[in-house]
Amino acid sequence: MGILPMCPTPILGVARHHVAQHHALEAHGTHGQDARATAYNPGTMPPTRLRFARHQRLHGDRMFAAVFGAKCRFSAGPLSVLTKPNGLPYARLGLSVGKRIGNAVARQHLKRLLREAFRLTQAAHPLLAETPGMPGGLDVVLVAHAHAELPAADYQRCLLEGMAHGRKVWERRQHKAAGGEPAGPPTP
Repeated sequence: MGILPMCPTPILGVARHHVAQHHALEAHGTHGQDARATAYNPGTMPPTRLRFARHQRLHGDRMFAAVFGAKCRFSAGPLSVLTKPNGLPYARLGLSVGKRIGNAVARQHLKRLLREAFRLTQAAHPLLAETPGMPGGLDVVLVAHAHAELPAADYQRCLLEGMAHGRKVWERRQHKAAGGEPAGPPTP
């Protein structure tokens, strides 16, 4: 590792990869808040930051058991997607990755890919049709089956397909529980 060049302004707490950007701003005579304000085109909105916060995760045996007990499963590629309404305005994710996937490193890598797929598709997560007093989020458990690694876009597609299927099933169940006739052609 080389030594960083001396900088006239302190950069305490800044990661090494930001130092080059810092020096470039100083070279152009722009530094600080004014430089960041002009860094993007004012005609466009700055990108929103997608997070996967702790409240978006399923924790504990009871939460997982509730989703498994709801018996709403859809196979999407190498994943089984289990869903259950959660009464929240957002979806929550739980992962079940068994030893058939591989060693601990392979399992953790797959979990990271699945969490990232969930994080990046937050805006597209299907919500249940909101009924009064019940927001439309889903609890989702992804069960991974042994397979060769796929591109991230395929995991995103599988997740969204499974969630869309779960949404349809739960809306049908809610409609049926409310006393309505199930949608679709009449059976002879």
